[in-house]
Amino acid sequence: MSKKIELTRSELLDLVWSRPVSVLADEFGLSPNGLAKICDRLEIERPPKGYWRSKGEAGRAEKPTSIADPDGVVTIGGDAAGDRRRRTRLSGEERRRMMLDCARDIAHTSGTHQISLKAIAKQLGMSEAQAHNIFSTREDLLVDLAFEEVVAFEMSRRASVQRGGTRIAKVVLSSINYLREVSRRGPLLQRLVRDSGVRDRIDKLRDEIRAPASERHIRSVVREKNVDTEEAIASVSIMTALLVRAGGLVSEDNLKLEQAERLCLPILISSAIEGAGGEPASASSA
Repeated sequence: MSKKIELTRSELLDLVWSRPVSVLADEFGLSPNGLAKICDRLEIERPPKGYWRSKGEAGRAEKPTSIADPDGVVTIGGDAAGDRRRRTRLSGEERRRMMLDCARDIAHTSGTHQISLKAIAKQLGMSEAQAHNIFSTREDLLVDLAFEEVVAFEMSRRASVQRGGTRIAKVVLSSINYLREVSRRGPLLQRLVRDSGVRDRIDKLRDEIRAPASERHIRSVVREKNVDTEEAIASVSIMTALLVRAGGLVSEDNLKLEQAERLCLPILISSAIEGAGGEPASASSA
């Protein structure tokens, strides 16, 4: 059994670019193929074939300037395999949570178009096959991410509405809460639902969440305005669309939060005073 060696991922990268894998593997007490597999599993790029034989042609290849998790500890030799299995024995739910958090970070820093199972697996130091065991497709991951955003908006809306003692207060609190949530959370949900596949699937899921509040709202409009259900749905939809549009501008930093509140609230309050009563539906689910 070879001696146990611990080093960081960046140190291993430096080593494989300092001398041939065959030489380095011998120092580690491994076979060249064994060391190569370790590098491939850790996404550590090695010099191309022929690099050490001819520094003229292959020598034009350059060592990567950055690497994912450069300070991550790598154990080679000894009981490394057993240690590695113990370190990576995570439940499916734990891996799912890690992948969703990583996807959210990628969306905020690079945009939703950069989210992929391959990119997430690389950042988390897991294989692409492991990533596909959690999410079969990229769309499955995006749907779960969008659904978490919908749930977060709805939970916040419910908490805000409960603080309102009157119907008008509920309308104001719900509207302000939505605008402030999109300002705080950013445009992630809006960008995710631009994908038609995600939008079609998330619509079914969020309809289940918003249905009770929407139905109560529409019944109130029918009762207080003395209109039929179709007209009540249209009235609610128009007011909701106004708030959603303003929220989209706020989330993309194209409209200040204070301006959105100043523009939307008088219209929404006026509509509520004229009879659009009941508990406001969730704008984030519209």
